[in-house]
Amino acid sequence: MTTITDIEGELEEFKSDSIVNSIAKSTLKVYVTSVKRFLKTNPNIENADDYINFLKGTVVLHYNHETGTKKRNLCYFDSLAKYCKYRKSIAEEPNIKSIYTKIIKLLKDTKPNQFPNKKISEYLTIKQRLNVIKHLKEYKHKLMAKLCMTLGVRVGSVLEMRAEPMRPAISFQSKNNRVVGVIDFYKMKGGKTSRKYIFDDDFVEELQVYLDTSFTDDEYYFIEKGKCYKNQTHETVLKTNYHWYWQDLREALQICGYNYEQWSTHCFRKNAAQDIYDETRDPYAVKEFLDHSDFRATEHYLKSQGLIKNQIDLQEKFSDKIKKEENID
Repeated sequence: MTTITDIEGELEEFKSDSIVNSIAKSTLKVYVTSVKRFLKTNPNIENADDYINFLKGTVVLHYNHETGTKKRNLCYFDSLAKYCKYRKSIAEEPNIKSIYTKIIKLLKDTKPNQFPNKKISEYLTIKQRLNVIKHLKEYKHKLMAKLCMTLGVRVGSVLEMRAEPMRPAISFQSKNNRVVGVIDFYKMKGGKTSRKYIFDDDFVEELQVYLDTSFTDDEYYFIEKGKCYKNQTHETVLKTNYHWYWQDLREALQICGYNYEQWSTHCFRKNAAQDIYDETRDPYAVKEFLDHSDFRATEHYLKSQGLIKNQIDLQEKFSDKIKKEENID
């Protein structure tokens, strides 16, 4: 029986392992918290039943399908699988490696795909989204929302944009006799960087006016520190500014007659993905647009929005097509 007595030491080694050190900081924090909670139950980490019993006690609602409100609890399946991959990588005996392989498969097979009562996020047309943005109270929030909508980026990436002297995140270039906005994201999810362009002349002018007249902070373009308490961490300030933005967006959605419970700040990104897919019918074009490293993330987006079918639906559709051809003969 193998139990972990030095939990903090185990977590430090888990965090520094190559299996998890490429994960976004926010995701890693959730994973470590989940694994820590698991290890505190004093499990035999090589016994599959201990993992399942922990999940049943922690994520019981997912097993009983009573509610879909505990969405983030699904991270326990992923975090424990990552932990098992880490343990497998440092195991020396083949039989121990085999045990972890089986546990990883069990966790994958046990994890629910999604809640049966989970609703697809509401899709708003470009015109409807622009109308919502129009009703935002804060001018800064209007620009943030339009960046998310136009570039398909996360609002967190927009908030992290910094005005560094040597590499400003927002700059302007002349291309084909027109001024184009150049947006560099240095802190995207997973530590990636990405360069995107604004070709809308009016939007470019709005950004220029904002930087010349409204932008006063010498570091972050859209983070306001004045309203925050002193000596707060950057993470706390970031969350506070995110809350102000979401509160403004929620009110704008209500004014426009939309159900904010079926929307989130992330829906600008999801709706943009749907627009690109409708335009191209190419899931790999969506992957490039969203800067996904793994196509599985893109596939999740498209499936969650009902844009691409699962295997069973495709089999049924193809079977009906064959039947139709048989009847013609």
